[in-house]
Amino acid sequence: MAELAVNNRDAHSTGVSPFFLSHGYHVEPLQINEPLRSVREPRGPIQQADLIVRQLQEAREWAQTLMAVAQQEQEEAANRTRQQAPQFRVGDKV
Repeated sequence: MAELAVNNRDAHSTGVSPFFLSHGYHVEPLQINEPLRSVREPRGPIQQADLIVRQLQEAREWAQTLMAVAQQEQEEAANRTRQQAPQFRVGDKV
């Protein structure tokens, strides 16, 4: 239960949980009011597998994009307070 609680929590950099990124859906440990499911066309196992793979690929691409944005924001925040390093030449005492 502890592992599920940690992995079901949204990450700041991606905005989604690690569970969602690895499984492609959100999990609710206590589903008291389960919504009615809509009637869909029956799919074969190959079509269902293809759908799952596409959903996971989209989630991975989305997470990679959000992590790149978070990395850029972190770099900009770190560079605001950075100072230029001193330039040393041959013969300087360091």
